[in-house]
Amino acid sequence: MARAAAWRKAEPESLSPGALEALCVAEIPAVRVPLLDGAECDAVMRALPDDAFERYAAKPAFQTFERFGIAQAGYHSNRRDRYFEDAIQAARQRDAVIAAAGVDPLARAMARIREDAGADISIAREADGREYFSGIVRRLNDGIRLHADTCRRTDARWGIQAARAQLSLNVFLTSFDGGACIVHERRHEDADDETVPRGSYIYDRALVAGARSLRIEPEKGDLLLINSRCYHEVEPAGGDRVTYAAFVGLLPDGRFVVWA
Repeated sequence: MARAAAWRKAEPESLSPGALEALCVAEIPAVRVPLLDGAECDAVMRALPDDAFERYAAKPAFQTFERFGIAQAGYHSNRRDRYFEDAIQAARQRDAVIAAAGVDPLARAMARIREDAGADISIAREADGREYFSGIVRRLNDGIRLHADTCRRTDARWGIQAARAQLSLNVFLTSFDGGACIVHERRHEDADDETVPRGSYIYDRALVAGARSLRIEPEKGDLLLINSRCYHEVEPAGGDRVTYAAFVGLLPDGRFVVWA
C-alpha cells in the first residue's frame, strides 16, 4: 500500500508560507484561492484558437484528454532535444493567446505564490539555459481515473527530476457541473508502478483503500494546488472543464520551478 500522507486536516487551506510548506510534504490536501475574475477567464477562452485542443495520447491503455500546448511527460529521454525545440513553438502559440486575452493565468498564479507564500518561483530551465514549456490548457470533460504525477519517473538528464516535492497547479477557466478533483491521503511510491498496465498511468484503486479523501469542487477563476504525488482523480464534468495548468517542483536549494 502507498505511504500515508498524514494530513493535519482534510480541507483546503489558503495560500501562505506555512500552507505551501505543508502541501509540499503532504500535510494538507490542497491550497485553494480565488485568482481570476469571470471576465478574465472568458478573455482567455475567447483567445484560444478554434482548433486549440488536441488529444494528449492515442494508446488504448491511456485515458486521454485534450490539451493546448505540450507536456514534458510525453517525451522520452531520447527525445529530450526535440522537446526543447517543440517548447519554443508551443511558447509562441501560448504567448499569442496571452497577448490576445490580456491576462496571463500562470504569471498571475506565480505572482500570488510569491506574494502570499514568499516563494522564489520561476519557469524551469536546464543548466544550459533551455526553458521548459509552461502553461498548458487542458479540457478534461471525461474526468481521469486514479493516478499520481511525479517527475521522478524521468531520468536525471532532465533538471526537473531533482525536485523533492511536486505540486499540480490549475487555474479554472470555465464553470461546469461535476468535474470534482478528489485527492487521497496516500502518496505514490515507486513500487506502486507495478500495478500499472504497460503503456498506461492509471493505478489500482486498492492503493487508496481505507484512505481519507477530499472532494474539491472548484469554481471558475480558482487557483487550486495539490501535491501531485498524492493519488488523485477527476470526476466527469457536464460542460467544458478547462484549466490553465502547470507543475510546480521544489528543488533541493528551496527554489520552486514551473513546467507543463
